[in-house]
Amino acid sequence: MARLWSGPIITSHLSRMDLRQVQLEHWADALREDAITRCPDEYACRRLGSPRLRQSYTMILLLCATLALLFPVVAMSLLLGWIIVMNCATIVLRIVSLFSVPMRMTSSASGKLHQTPTVSILLPVYQENSVVSQLLTALAHLDYPKANLDIKLLVEADDDETRAALAGAYLPVEVDVITVPPGLPKTKPRAMNHALPFCRGEIIGIYDAEDMPHPDQISVIVRHLTTAPKDVACVQAALDFYNPGQNWLTRCFTMEYAIWFRVLLHGVQRLKMPLPLGGTSVFFRRDVLEEVGAWDAHNVTEDADLGMRLARMGYRCEMVPSTTFEEANCQYGNWLRQRSRWLKGYAITWLTHMRNPRKLMQDLGLQPFIGFQILLLGGVTSYLAIPLHVAFIAFAITGHVPQSLGDVSSLLWWVFLVSLPVGNAILLVSATLAVLRQGKHSLLPWMLTLPAYWLLGAVAAYRAILELLGNPFHWHKTEHGLSAAPAKHIVPSTAAQASPLPKS
Repeated sequence: MARLWSGPIITSHLSRMDLRQVQLEHWADALREDAITRCPDEYACRRLGSPRLRQSYTMILLLCATLALLFPVVAMSLLLGWIIVMNCATIVLRIVSLFSVPMRMTSSASGKLHQTPTVSILLPVYQENSVVSQLLTALAHLDYPKANLDIKLLVEADDDETRAALAGAYLPVEVDVITVPPGLPKTKPRAMNHALPFCRGEIIGIYDAEDMPHPDQISVIVRHLTTAPKDVACVQAALDFYNPGQNWLTRCFTMEYAIWFRVLLHGVQRLKMPLPLGGTSVFFRRDVLEEVGAWDAHNVTEDADLGMRLARMGYRCEMVPSTTFEEANCQYGNWLRQRSRWLKGYAITWLTHMRNPRKLMQDLGLQPFIGFQILLLGGVTSYLAIPLHVAFIAFAITGHVPQSLGDVSSLLWWVFLVSLPVGNAILLVSATLAVLRQGKHSLLPWMLTLPAYWLLGAVAAYRAILELLGNPFHWHKTEHGLSAAPAKHIVPSTAAQASPLPKS
């Protein structure tokens, strides 16, 4: 056999940081490009940002507005019909969800771990100097073997404040700081794509900077993924808040999350809809995550998009009985920016996957395809329709309907008007069930104010549509550390845990 190398061999001892620096120096351009384009073009939204496509969307909206002015009765009839269909579909989902909630809660810890694979946790911390110490404290409470934890703190190159906070903090050996190089789009998914090649874990998870996961959460995750069928590609823990009583906004935010994680997601899984993942406390099998192309760097709700993509490729996502506590948004401007980003991302995800509706339905199947429409398009539609509901309620009360709309079918009017209170009534029942299961009885009187909270969502929805046309990939940073952190790490009781969902 010929010798491949005849020169001297020199050995060198490199630290983990030194090795990464060598990698970055040699493959910096490739790593930067991979972080942006890792998601396959067929499933990526990056083409939506082209000026030509945005102009096309603008022209379509202007054309629709012109036709509505010329044919107001036809336009209003079609609009009412569409909203009624979406409202009815959402009502069905809520009813199924109510009947899908398990009667009993189970503990998040059951049985001894037989496997302890390495788990990598990605922690994007852009301008999070105010909550860094809280985050490190929460991580220190995780009871998973430290030798099998690989924690990556992702810090943007220009984030001097967070870098300074980390410089003064004690970082255990399992915590590793990764600098995300400058580049566009400046988003959380691009940062996570950049860090993925440096992860050592067989399971990849995500936490937000202000998160306080239950101490045994990693063990719960590992137990679930190591015993679940191979088509279960990821699991999602429930989210809750540690400052629900701070003001009206945090109370409503807490009730909204309770409805979503304690009730509605039960129906989503029971109906075999694609699970729209949250951006935190979600864990993936690494091989599947890499197979599907990881995160779409341009999508501002990369979590929901990834849930849809996993479903298209034949994988499932399941909930696990564990809770992560976060900081509920307590400032209106901050909440509005966050919610408009979420709704813009839902619209982007819908547009991306609906570029080829036939292929989407072939990938998902008919029932999940319908679920996709309800969750994404229906979610945005419900917010956009709120001002119309308010206007028509005013028409009904005053008995005055604009003359140009007088020929619209009275049946459409009444079905439209009735669908709103029916939907809200079922939502209030869902809120009652969710709040009682959490043991947060003090929130019950505030449920009657939720319709005002939905009005704020309508403002965010219209802002999202404007941003979709003007700046689709802009990431509105949510400020954290605005509320007083709890005096000690929260360890929720079993009653506060998310109950397991029935396997689909």
